[in-house]
Amino acid sequence: MDVVTALIDLSLGLGAGFAGGLLGVGGGFIMTPVLILLLGMPAHVAVATSLFAVTMTSLSSTLYYAERGMVDYKLGMELESASMAGAILGAHAALLLPGYVIEIAFGLVLGYASLKMMASHGHGEEAARGEGYRHLWAGVAASFFAGILSGMLGIGGGTVKGPIMILIMGVPVHAAVPTSGFMIGLTAAAGSIVYLAAGYVDLVCAALLALGVFAGAQAGGRVAVKMKPLMLRRVFGAVLFLAAVRMVLKGMGV
Repeated sequence: MDVVTALIDLSLGLGAGFAGGLLGVGGGFIMTPVLILLLGMPAHVAVATSLFAVTMTSLSSTLYYAERGMVDYKLGMELESASMAGAILGAHAALLLPGYVIEIAFGLVLGYASLKMMASHGHGEEAARGEGYRHLWAGVAASFFAGILSGMLGIGGGTVKGPIMILIMGVPVHAAVPTSGFMIGLTAAAGSIVYLAAGYVDLVCAALLALGVFAGAQAGGRVAVKMKPLMLRRVFGAVLFLAAVRMVLKGMGV
């Protein structure tokens, strides 16, 4: 690996980590396409390497939010058990089957969720932290689906888990973002094991991404706690919309 590529990997990690810390996502929706389009990495290797690096996003952002008591561990573990199972299944499926149908469907659903989040004023939608979260089983089922997408597409699943908690379960955005950040590390780790065993992870690239991600996620977390919930919700929605467009185009082969 040359110096230029190494610097690109570090910069990519910083940017993806910042987005992850800010929005409670893993940053895989940034890393995966850049690794493929800019660095020419084979798709399966890019997915595996991105997923491996996503675990560092989770660790970094969770350390920051945990110090402030913002992570709902009970809710996170209730949802994460299904998500980890989905990630293992998704990773195995990605090694055997084309995922364009799921990618397109995911993009369309994610696009709807992003528009709903950006348009909503949030009045009367959020329950008090840890109290009265609704539709738990729907959240568990959706988390399993998020895990499948995580394992197949090299993302942490935060782009689905955040909206699940906010839109389906009524979790406050400032609890959903840190809790999503905590969950994605476990999901990504589960999927990474499958890819690592199959020899698809570029460990040198993953290590450089992880260094950048760790620093970027810390910065993103500091910005997130200073933002108003409505602003954070709309920023999150805008990022999800971009991810939705990318996913549909990828599924169409564009």
